[in-house]
Amino acid sequence: MTTSEPDRPSGRRTFLARLSAAAAAFVATPAAAAAGPARAASAGDEPEAWLTALTGTHKQLFHSHDRLDGTVLFQAEHFVNTYGKAYGVAPGQVSVVVAAHGKTGVMLLQDRIWEKYEYGKRFEVTDPRTKAPAVRNPYLAGGKATSRARRRR
Repeated sequence: MTTSEPDRPSGRRTFLARLSAAAAAFVATPAAAAAGPARAASAGDEPEAWLTALTGTHKQLFHSHDRLDGTVLFQAEHFVNTYGKAYGVAPGQVSVVVAAHGKTGVMLLQDRIWEKYEYGKRFEVTDPRTKAPAVRNPYLAGGKATSRARRRR
């Protein structure tokens, strides 16, 4: 049996750090994105280094593991937009991380991955345009399940 070194991040932790940084970049508003990209932790970094990439004064983590409906993405985007309007917070002063795992993790994957692994069929997600099992990610592609579309309804 092997023991892990306490000062070295596990592969899983490094993966989750990179996924969180990618999710944070996804939900950033265009003005917030102009503040600079989040840096993901690498294998040599300290285990919680990804937290330093969150440079905003106001930070929030949104967690999802069982609702594959875009809700967590809507909540994260709404948080960023509301903070700016309600509290006069400048773009880039709000940092958001979406921790999506289990079946909800597929909300953050590219269309080519959805097509290759048939996530629409596997998770019973219908493409709003074709009414068939989704072969593209409707949560990132502007489908009815995305936060922008939900806000228009």
